[in-house]
Amino acid sequence: MANNEKSFPKIGTSNWWKLRELFKRKVPTSVTSKYLASALSMTERSAKANLILPFKKIGIIDNDF
Repeated sequence: MANNEKSFPKIGTSNWWKLRELFKRKVPTSVTSKYLASALSMTERSAKANLILPFKKIGIIDNDF
């Protein structure tokens, strides 16, 4: 980024609110691409491509994933 600006993770609004509601009911032992795909009715490939990096930046998923 220009001038060392930090970017903030971008997660689709509908995905964020659906996961938030699921986490309020029960926090999973681990958040994986397989879990995200199942919870959000998407393919695992799509979950990896669109959600893993933002969740790592937020800290929901650790870097050892």
